[in-house]
Amino acid sequence: MNKNNSHQPSHWQLLILALSIYLLAALFVETVFRLPSSVSRIIHISDTTICLLFIADFFARLFRAKDKLEFLKWGWIDARNQLAFGHLGIEIHG
Repeated sequence: MNKNNSHQPSHWQLLILALSIYLLAALFVETVFRLPSSVSRIIHISDTTICLLFIADFFARLFRAKDKLEFLKWGWIDARNQLAFGHLGIEIHG
């Protein structure tokens, strides 16, 4: 994060935001349109890859947190959301 202005997002945060928007758009497209199986497969592979990146980001932020318990007070939502990608068979219903 930029040390001069803590409210300015870092390049990493902007990438995470862009990937999140991509995932929402891909979900919308896959839900609304009938796609060829090859396109659907590409979407699932990219979704899985991005979700694994999000999980790695969560654990990296947890590892870097000065107060891990404080981080988990709000960060558990990020972790729970990453466990909801059912195409890997790791779906949690809650």
